[in-house]
Amino acid sequence: LNELEEEADEEESADEDNDGAYLDDKDDPDIDQMNGEECIRYWALAEHTSHKSIRRLLRILNAKTDLNLPKDPRTLLGTLRNRATMSNIGEGKFWYHGIGHVLTKELQKYTNVPDHLHYDINIDGLPLHKRSKTQFWPILLKIVGEPFLPVLIVGIYCGESKPESNEPFLRPLVEEINSLQATGLQYNDATVKVSLRAIIADTPARAFLKGVQGHTGKHSCLKCCCEGVSVAQRIVFLNTDAPKRTDQGF
Repeated sequence: LNELEEEADEEESADEDNDGAYLDDKDDPDIDQMNGEECIRYWALAEHTSHKSIRRLLRILNAKTDLNLPKDPRTLLGTLRNRATMSNIGEGKFWYHGIGHVLTKELQKYTNVPDHLHYDINIDGLPLHKRSKTQFWPILLKIVGEPFLPVLIVGIYCGESKPESNEPFLRPLVEEINSLQATGLQYNDATVKVSLRAIIADTPARAFLKGVQGHTGKHSCLKCCCEGVSVAQRIVFLNTDAPKRTDQGF
């Protein structure tokens, strides 16, 4: 029994030490310079607290303290409530949220805002149901070097097939990528440099995004102008000296 009590005392002491180390985190903001609402907002974002828990806390604090806090957690967190804008692409619908929008929301989780962000874009199609032709083509973003941050949704196309044309599907994305690379992302009083590292897609999606023939076609080589031949029901490229593709030829 004495040994168990000593072990419990040691664990309690270790917990106290760990708590002290956590509270002394150098990345935490200076709470003394923050008002009550800012402190609660920081806590909610840092701990990824649910809206339900935040709402209960706000109700208690408004009833038991002199703090004048919002009743709705979305007001506290500054959640944008604008309705999503939809556009038509052929027979499908396209919703574009925006790179800048999702990155701005994600930067709220940082205690120290980085000077430079790199990100990858992933685009692919996926069916929603086995018995339906409806499919999604999401545009996803992942911040490079941050494995614990979630994948962010930049846009989604929904239809019974892939987008009819890659032009209206990619135009807002391309324009925003160019704009962000030229001017950076404005966040509070700082300008964060934003750079695209890679666009990731499988072979069929890559052909659609580039506007070239699919990998089963005779002119599907993306590196040269070699014309493939059919061998055993497969397209094979035998000419290793074919001229390379150029921007002008494309």
